[in-house]
Amino acid sequence: MATKIKGLNFEQLVAAEKAANAVRKNYEDKVAMSRGIDYDSQNEKQQKEYAELSRRLSLVNAVRLKILNEMEKKLLNLGYDD
Repeated sequence: MATKIKGLNFEQLVAAEKAANAVRKNYEDKVAMSRGIDYDSQNEKQQKEYAELSRRLSLVNAVRLKILNEMEKKLLNLGYDD
């Protein structure tokens, strides 16, 4: 069951961004561990795993950008007066 980002309130957006950030860090750590190995010397399984990690990291980053964009919209629409 997917949740629409636009339907979340600001507190939920902050929680979602923190969760996405934790997942991003996990994938970045896994990708960083694979960077020390020459891609051409990896076997086919290792290459597929690296490609999948990179793909998932890209997806998580895309979700984070959408969440941050929605947070920005909500902040700008608060309309605080001095």
